Amino acid sequence: MYLINCRILDADEPRRLGLTIRALKPYRTGDCLEEISVPVLVAGISKDKFHSHDEALKISAGISNCTYIDLEDNTRAHGGEMAEIICAFIDSLK
Repeated sequence: MYLINCRILDADEPRRLGLTIRALKPYRTGDCLEEISVPVLVAGISKDKFHSHDEALKISAGISNCTYIDLEDNTRAHGGEMAEIICAFIDSLK
């Protein structure tokens, strides 16, 4: 993931990237979580240092109709297993 992000940052235009980051600064997910009324799947990655596990837990706790899953590491979260989990979650809503 680190190398992927390095490529993204290296290929981007710094000015546009800076404008995008500044535009996102006032956005807070916690301000609207309680308004979400549809079923939601939140995946946390507890052993990964790149993703914030605490943030995933906070988000899932703020949504009333939420299913939380801990995939533990980046390999599981960015592989076929995650796709299968998403498909199973969607199928469970039918």
